[in-house]
Amino acid sequence: MKLKALSVLLILCALFALCSCGGKKYRIAVITDVSEIDGNTVSRYAWEGATAYAEKYNVSCAYYKPSGADVPVLYDTVSKAVSGGAEIVILPGKMFEAVCYEAQKEYPNVSFVLLDGQSRDRTGTVSYTASNSACAVFEEKDAGFAAGYALVADGYTAIGFIGTSEDCCAGFLQGADRAAVDFDSPVNFETYFVRDYDSAETIKAKAEEMYTDGVDVILSEGDGTLKPVTDAAKEKNGRLAGAYTDKRYYAERVVTSAVKNYAFVTNQIVTAYFENRFAEYGGKTTVYGKDNGGTGLPTKVNSDSNGNAFDRFKSFDAAAYKELAAKMSSGVYAIRNGDGIFAADADLVEALGLKNSTYGFLKEGSEE
Repeated sequence: MKLKALSVLLILCALFALCSCGGKKYRIAVITDVSEIDGNTVSRYAWEGATAYAEKYNVSCAYYKPSGADVPVLYDTVSKAVSGGAEIVILPGKMFEAVCYEAQKEYPNVSFVLLDGQSRDRTGTVSYTASNSACAVFEEKDAGFAAGYALVADGYTAIGFIGTSEDCCAGFLQGADRAAVDFDSPVNFETYFVRDYDSAETIKAKAEEMYTDGVDVILSEGDGTLKPVTDAAKEKNGRLAGAYTDKRYYAERVVTSAVKNYAFVTNQIVTAYFENRFAEYGGKTTVYGKDNGGTGLPTKVNSDSNGNAFDRFKSFDAAAYKELAAKMSSGVYAIRNGDGIFAADADLVEALGLKNSTYGFLKEGSEE
C-alpha cells in the first residue's frame, strides 16, 4: 500500500509537470511508452524498479507521459524531465532508441537507461552508446525456456507457440523438451509465426485450431496476439502463457509468463548510479538473461512479495522455480537461439535438437 500511495502522489505531481508541486525537482524520471503508468507494459515495471529505490532511500522520482510516440514528442518529454531536475532518465522500450542516441549527446551530465533497445540514430543504422547511457537487452530464448520447462513440469504436455520471436519460441520448445526428458513425459507441440499481415481473426483461428488439435496451453508472444489467443482459449477451454511482462492480470486462463525482469534491471542500474557505479553499465549494452536474473517467470503478484505468483499452476511452485532458476543461472542448460526456425515447422525437432518432443498430433484414423 505504501508503494501505491507513493505512486498516486507522484502521478498527480507529474500530471502538472514542474509547477504544480511547488517547483519540486525530481532526480529520477521515467518516461512512459505513451501508456498509462499502471498498465501492463514496460513502463509499469520500469516505474516499479525506480520507485523501489526512491522509496527506500528517499530520493525524488516522477514519471512523464508523452502525448505521442514520434521521436520529437518523446524527445521533448525527455527535455521536460531534465528541466525538472532529472539526473537519471529511464527510457522503456525500442521506441526510445533514437531519443537515447540524441539525448545522451545533448545532455552529457544526465544519465540515461534504455530498456530493451540499443542507442541508434533515426535511420536505425548507426549505433553509439555514450558513457552516460546504459542499454539493456534481454535473452528472449531464456525467458521462453523457463516458461516451457515450468509448464511441462506442471503436467502440460501438449503445447503451442503463437508469436513473432524465433528466440522466444526456440527457448520455449527447448525448455519444454528438457522437462519432457527430466520427467519422462513426451511432449507434442505446434507453432505458428505471425506475419505482419495477419489479422486478429487469423490469429484466433490458428489458436482455435491448435486447441482443437489437442494443445493444452499456448505461449502467446508479440504485439496483437494476446487478445485473439485468449478469446480462443475461452471458447476452447484452453490455457495460455504470456510473454515479456506478467500477463496474469489480463485473464484468469493465463498460467504464467515468460518475462523480462524490467523492474529488477531498472533498480539495479539506478542503484549503481547513486552508488557512483554507473560506469559498470554506461557506454555499453548489457545482455540480461538466465545468467544474471534478467529473465524468468513472475515471482510477485501486483508487487506484493507475499502474493503467490504460482497459484495457477497445478503443482509447480516457487520452490521448484527456485531450483530451475539456479540450474539455468549455473549454466546447466545450453539454450540455442532461434535463427531461421520460423520456416522449419516440423523440422524444429531436428533444428533445435529436441529429444522427447514431437511436432503435431497423430490424427484419428492415421497410422504412425
